[in-house]
Amino acid sequence: MVVGAPLEDDHKGAIYVFFSQRNRILRKYKQRIAALDMASGLRYFGRSIHGSMDMDEDGLVDLAVGSLGAAVLLWSRSVVRIHANIRFEPSKINIFVKDCERGGKDVTCMSAVVCLNVTARTAIPPTQEVAITYNTTIGERRFNPRAIMDDPDKLLFQNLTLLSGEETCQHIYFYVMVSTD
Repeated sequence: MVVGAPLEDDHKGAIYVFFSQRNRILRKYKQRIAALDMASGLRYFGRSIHGSMDMDEDGLVDLAVGSLGAAVLLWSRSVVRIHANIRFEPSKINIFVKDCERGGKDVTCMSAVVCLNVTARTAIPPTQEVAITYNTTIGERRFNPRAIMDDPDKLLFQNLTLLSGEETCQHIYFYVMVSTD
């Protein structure tokens, strides 16, 4: 559902996009599009809304939003689902097997294999790339963590592009230390 708010932002206007779930409209809007984000000079943006045509023939309904003396055509974006899967190598942690050394201490080394896969929920061209930014951390909040990544700076934010149906996997190396709690 799209709601027009033409009096917002000193009569420049905005629209709000609400999603639905199980035949109910969610209370919190998912996206706010302000006239200030579109073009300068728009006034009363959102005073009329029409959304029943596919103007760019991509299989998605596009949205025409009226303002005083002008209209803006907003094209819908394709929808994709990103599936993340993680597995550990080896699959079980054995802290008694110290197979590497870090910081002068014998520790148990492991890796997590993180795989990302993209599937299109709406029609997209087969050559359309999907840009993904993600980060990986070990989330244990302890003064002395049991697991530490080998190269945490490298994994802060990763950028990649995938095609629909394509999968990519990344190895994240870390080590486990014996903790005396």
